[in-house]
Amino acid sequence: MRIALLMPMLILAALASPFAAALEGADNGLSCVEVIDVVKHSDCAELVKPLIDGSSITVGLALRSLQVTIKDNHSDRTLANMRDTAVPAPFISFDLKPSYFGASSFGWGVGFNFGDAYALEQRVTRSNENKDVDLGTYITTTMFSLTPNAFYQFGDRYSSRYFRIGVGAALGYATVRGTAFLTEDKSDSACYQAGSDLVNKSGPSTQKLRIAEIKNQCQQQDYNQGGLGLGGNFI
Repeated sequence: MRIALLMPMLILAALASPFAAALEGADNGLSCVEVIDVVKHSDCAELVKPLIDGSSITVGLALRSLQVTIKDNHSDRTLANMRDTAVPAPFISFDLKPSYFGASSFGWGVGFNFGDAYALEQRVTRSNENKDVDLGTYITTTMFSLTPNAFYQFGDRYSSRYFRIGVGAALGYATVRGTAFLTEDKSDSACYQAGSDLVNKSGPSTQKLRIAEIKNQCQQQDYNQGGLGLGGNFI
């Protein structure tokens, strides 16, 4: 991730010299098009050409799934689980020019991504039975990542219109923020029993009462941590 963060600064440094010369020329009547042409044909531009030639910037919404397991630092016991599936989240990515395997439609690419993911439901597990409920808790992650991927492209590789399917990875730095009730902490017997009652009982009115019992009996923790992260992408 350090490479991704430093790259914009390297590009700016490489372009500083030709921009300075071009701007001096602008005082002598050079147009904007001529200034850009000076930069494009300078030796410094050759240093960053592999990074910007054929590259693209994408801004949009992604459907992200997130699962976070909160564990005790000393015993490695699971204290809580947060998860959610197909939650819309914003992202922005810078992708280098894709490469292809020979004349085939199979290819690979590398990009840099900034995005968020959210989990708004808490999973309570008892005897291999799971129940996902909204306890008013949440987890949100922000990730700066390197995103290598492999894909198959339908359509001409040189066309601006195409359709791709593929898979990829996300390797980078992630921050995790949010709250959770420690429903999986067996050392807190009252809280653990409240979670067991939620999983084992049924009926909408009963579920509301069981959720209220969890909020009364369980300890809620706040989180704000960061570290290396690993994720996956479906393209």
